[in-house]
Amino acid sequence: MYANGEGVPKDFAVAYMWANLASVRGVRHRVKFRDTVKAAMTKEQLAEGQKLAAEWLERKAKEKEE
Repeated sequence: MYANGEGVPKDFAVAYMWANLASVRGVRHRVKFRDTVKAAMTKEQLAEGQKLAAEWLERKAKEKEE
């Protein structure tokens, strides 16, 4: 949805974040989608998407500790 702006503002960084998180969890069809989104991104967008994914994972890890 974020990659195409369907119902939300178009945002490749957020699209990459969600696809990357799904890929890490083993959702194989998201790996291909993540790579497709990545090919359309600037270096800055990619860095932002990677940062967002890392931050999300950190938040979830902290929630589990609580």
